[in-house]
Amino acid sequence: MGPFLLELIDIVLSTNVSRSYHLQICTEYFIDEKYFYLLFFHVNATVNIGSVALVATGSLLLAYFQHACGMFKIASYRIKRAIHTYTSKNLNTQKEILIYKDLIRAVDIHRNSITFSYYFISRFQISFMFLIVTGVLTLSLNIFRVSLVIYKSIYEVQWYVTPLPIQRLILIILQRGIKSFGLKVGGLFVASLERFTTVHKIYILCPLL
Repeated sequence: MGPFLLELIDIVLSTNVSRSYHLQICTEYFIDEKYFYLLFFHVNATVNIGSVALVATGSLLLAYFQHACGMFKIASYRIKRAIHTYTSKNLNTQKEILIYKDLIRAVDIHRNSITFSYYFISRFQISFMFLIVTGVLTLSLNIFRVSLVIYKSIYEVQWYVTPLPIQRLILIILQRGIKSFGLKVGGLFVASLERFTTVHKIYILCPLL
């Protein structure tokens, strides 16, 4: 807005001074300088459109990760509620059928959550490699931590007193929870606070060796 303020000052003070205008961003245009305001409008439009695109893309990425985290939490809640319902005293055939349905849905939600997360991360793996610090501080503290909530929630309830068919459903999630789940930066290592600390220590110790 600098050029417009200078024009306004010239009008208010009634000065007749020739000024040379400069864009805030160094660019090269093959047109005459007398079309400065068109150039100024083009530069500002480009910056604004680019900023909106970046903000929209970042917001969409955050929404996807929040969706994945929510799916993991829903699966965890369904498992805890189903097992608490089974361990209650007022249990009948209808409630037992509902327990089976809740556990089946929980296993299905957990599987879909992992599939969605792996698919989404694999598409942006190279991009995230250039955002390793942000990825470590946000992703590893959210989606990868939330994915462990189901694993911990199962151990907090008395899943071992449930019938054998229910235990088999729960074991599917327990076996999947043993495997590490995280963002592999460049396919080399998992982006987490532990890995980032290890790399940082190696970076500091290398000059001393």
